[in-house]
Amino acid sequence: MQTKQALKVLGTFLFLLGVFGYIFPNWKSVHFTNNENLFHVISGLIAITASNLKPRGRTITLGLLIVFYLAWGIWGFTLHAPLDAKILIKNKINLSTQLDTIDNYLHILFGLGFAWSWLNRKHSQS
Repeated sequence: MQTKQALKVLGTFLFLLGVFGYIFPNWKSVHFTNNENLFHVISGLIAITASNLKPRGRTITLGLLIVFYLAWGIWGFTLHAPLDAKILIKNKINLSTQLDTIDNYLHILFGLGFAWSWLNRKHSQS
């Protein structure tokens, strides 16, 4: 799968996941918050839009998505409490982003999916 196709597929999946999260916020053991859904929708739209960029733009966007999703997943494993309780409470900002274990695995999975696409890209793509 080329980078362009991977961005479209993963971006569409992230977008639909964000919409699904708004409709079913507590599906099985996954708990989607409004902020998380918003991030999924926005990053999905970014990926879909990036699929129409020139190769350099796609590569840069793909790199940013890799870093973002891998960091988000790893960060979630390092926190022992919700994000707002540990970091944002001192600023009196309440985002109530719950980083559950399954969510962390999913974020790392998306990061690895984008990384796989980046590793398999063709430098001569148009």
